[in-house]
Amino acid sequence: MKMKTLLTGLAMLALLGAFLGSALAQRPASGPEDERMVRMMKMMKMMEQMQDQMKQMHGQMAQMKQMHEQMTQMKQMHEQMSGMMQQHRAEMQKVCPGAAAPDPTQKGG
Repeated sequence: MKMKTLLTGLAMLALLGAFLGSALAQRPASGPEDERMVRMMKMMKMMEQMQDQMKQMHGQMAQMKQMHEQMTQMKQMHEQMSGMMQQHRAEMQKVCPGAAAPDPTQKGG
């Protein structure tokens, strides 16, 4: 009889321990360590977002640099073409002074 009572008591203690353990495991994060952990997780998430934003900004800056280089090349080509046109006009005026077309870069007329 004593053995049955002892086994029943141990079984009850085991069930009670299991119930309390699961209840404690499901409790909300409220201790200082838990709050610190939550804050650290939020900070890590914010840092990841900042890194993603920085990567996007670097990509945008690379695109802008590429566009600037293209614009610089276009400007240089325009200047070369303008120089060639002026040279062509000068040569045409030497060969045939009355046949040269008016200079479109000069205003008035």
